Amino acid sequence: MIDVDPADVDFLQSSNIESDSDSQQGPLASAISSEENTNLRDCVERLSDRQQKSVALAFFRGFTHQELADCLAEPLGTIKSRLRRSLQRLKDCLKSMDEEIEA
Repeated sequence: MIDVDPADVDFLQSSNIESDSDSQQGPLASAISSEENTNLRDCVERLSDRQQKSVALAFFRGFTHQELADCLAEPLGTIKSRLRRSLQRLKDCLKSMDEEIEA
């Protein structure tokens, strides 16, 4: 069984992910990128603990669905459903934030 490090989950909430191209952008692009990171962090915090852990392991540690199922001792179908629902919730949350900004 694979141990889940709480830092993997905390990474989603505390990181400021930047690519090399982000560091070469001007102040406006950097401000937008910073706002997007803040919005993503806010949306991730709205997920349940199980959803946060699943997303962190799948997308930042590169676990396959089967590895997640083994690690979390849950059925494969449960993992797939949880990830799908989590991604949909993140998408909806980010979309609503964009709509608030545009209004």
